[in-house]
Amino acid sequence: MDYKHIVFDVDGTLVDTEDTTIGSLQDALLILTGKKPSREELHFALGITGEDVLRRLGLDVETGMQVWLAQLTHYEGCNRLYPGIQELLRTLQQQGCRLGVATSRTRLLYDGEIPGLGIAGYFGEVICAEDSQTHKPEAGPLEAYMQRTGAAPEEVLYIGDSVYDMLCARNAGTGFLLAGWGALPELREQAPAWKAEPLQVLDFLQERKSC
Repeated sequence: MDYKHIVFDVDGTLVDTEDTTIGSLQDALLILTGKKPSREELHFALGITGEDVLRRLGLDVETGMQVWLAQLTHYEGCNRLYPGIQELLRTLQQQGCRLGVATSRTRLLYDGEIPGLGIAGYFGEVICAEDSQTHKPEAGPLEAYMQRTGAAPEEVLYIGDSVYDMLCARNAGTGFLLAGWGALPELREQAPAWKAEPLQVLDFLQERKSC
């Protein structure tokens, strides 16, 4: 497949945020409910919107988000790009690929961190939670990207780390590559393709003569 658009998830794909996301959610739940679930119990929160997380936990979304965001401030500066991401994005751009983002983050959370990590300039189109009517695992985020860019599904490769990302790509009819560097190991068997390190994405695309 000749992919011309390479679209990335953010958390667990570009940025290592697992400890921050789950740690801050544990802190928030301790405040809201008096209980602190285990990390394993909260793994479902990786890859979907914060509002969907709170709904699944049976909590008031508005209050829950206020508390969760307040706890997130204690983790500022803890997130890091995965090794190789900067070089991957730079090389893809040099090769003529059109790069984009489809994330469950709100625009506020995206703008509050990604520019400071030095990668925001690589992306021509960024789809955040507010930009689509439906969210992962539905096709909404990728459909919004394609509508804005004019890309056809067969021209788009979505790279993500969660089952929600995989289902989003499947529902949108695009290609999908599992970010094995951020994904749970058991997802590798479910994915149509996966790579263990960011720079191996270049090999995957070269095999398909993309961009």
